[in-house]
Amino acid sequence: MFEFICLVTGAIILGGMLLAYVRSGDALHPAVIVGPLFIYFYCVWPLILNRDAQLHDLFSPDDLVYTSSVFCLAIACLFLGLQKSARLGRAGLSSRQVSLFAVSLTAGVRRQLYWAAILLGLVAIASYAYSLENVGGFVEAYSRAKGGGWTGSGYIGEAVLLSYPAVLLLALSRQGMRRIRPTDAVLAIIILSPHLLQGTFGGRRGPLFLSLITLLLAWYVAKSRSPSLGKIAIAVTAISLAVATVASQRQHIYLGSEGEFDISRIVEIVGGTDIGEHGQEGNEYVVASAAILTADFHGEYYWGKRYFVTYFIRPIPRQLWPTKYEDMGFSASAFADEDTQSRYGGAVGFSPVSGASTGSIADAYLEFWWGVLPLFYLLGRAFAFVWRKHRLEGGLWTVIMIEMLIPTVYLPSQSFSAWLHRVLIMVVVTTIVWKYWLRIDAPRQPALAGQH
Repeated sequence: MFEFICLVTGAIILGGMLLAYVRSGDALHPAVIVGPLFIYFYCVWPLILNRDAQLHDLFSPDDLVYTSSVFCLAIACLFLGLQKSARLGRAGLSSRQVSLFAVSLTAGVRRQLYWAAILLGLVAIASYAYSLENVGGFVEAYSRAKGGGWTGSGYIGEAVLLSYPAVLLLALSRQGMRRIRPTDAVLAIIILSPHLLQGTFGGRRGPLFLSLITLLLAWYVAKSRSPSLGKIAIAVTAISLAVATVASQRQHIYLGSEGEFDISRIVEIVGGTDIGEHGQEGNEYVVASAAILTADFHGEYYWGKRYFVTYFIRPIPRQLWPTKYEDMGFSASAFADEDTQSRYGGAVGFSPVSGASTGSIADAYLEFWWGVLPLFYLLGRAFAFVWRKHRLEGGLWTVIMIEMLIPTVYLPSQSFSAWLHRVLIMVVVTTIVWKYWLRIDAPRQPALAGQH
């Protein structure tokens, strides 16, 4: 039954992707972009993990059916919400060029966009440089596996995320040009260098994936055209393989390493024979299932408290409120109870690896119990609303849509808040720059208008 539910989950995702693409004709529809990620994490990967009934060593058959049902229903709600955006239909689109940016910009506004991109890029690079300086410099930071810097300040640490909107604004400033200049491509890579370096020398899959996806989408924004489904599929596959390659070697990718490149490790990851350095207890799907079962076993849910702390208490500088996390009932380090390991042990018989991710569905289940279903429906509706505004109005809505798509890899692999807080930072900063610095108020042209 567990395997059947996993297959049903995959069928729901594939059907949702196909329906959204047929109705919208857009390879950048959110359903098309997020679908492969959810198929891998909630259909393909659990089937690989359980190919020799290995998951039954950790969970009972009934427990696996229950947790896989939670995942399946949440994903069904997500894709139901996503379908609300596709009502624009394909009528008249087959022979028309659909612009990714539906506002006519003057040369002066384009210059403003360019310098806004430079400013945001400098802020991101400066925050990254500061983090490296705090640990003794670049060599010291990356002379160990999974290395990197440290800031000690959430505001400075998160500022590095501004690289992504910076590259998007740079791409917008170059729309209308006959070709993308090599200097612009180099500049985009420099702006994204903090994430590219962290993704390679630090062996971090998330920053590397986000950076490469940003470069891909920025290319199409600069060219002012939508990609074909085939090109997107090839590009995302290539990016995924590049990330898998780095992930397979990350224990040996650091300055001074004597380890050698081993292609067999890539084959193990891609083929599913390598479940990670910590075994089953460190796998995202296993940890997600354990989290759901543990919450039910103890009958304890956060009911929005974690999210409230994350989005309303966390931004308050600790200089103003040094004990803010403790006062809200959370430890300052990980928003977790001190007896987390014992709670898991009592519920499922083992303790997940410290710091292991649960994925967004289990994360939301811990917060709202079965309220995860309406939450994921609303998430789909949010994507749908922004995509529709992007297609009908363009401009800032196009930027926001891409900023929502860039970190979607965190939805199945990390947590709901890991995706949302990155989106909020990028969207808020971009909106402020757009509305109050650039003050773009150019006349709009219909995004679906054909070219004559």
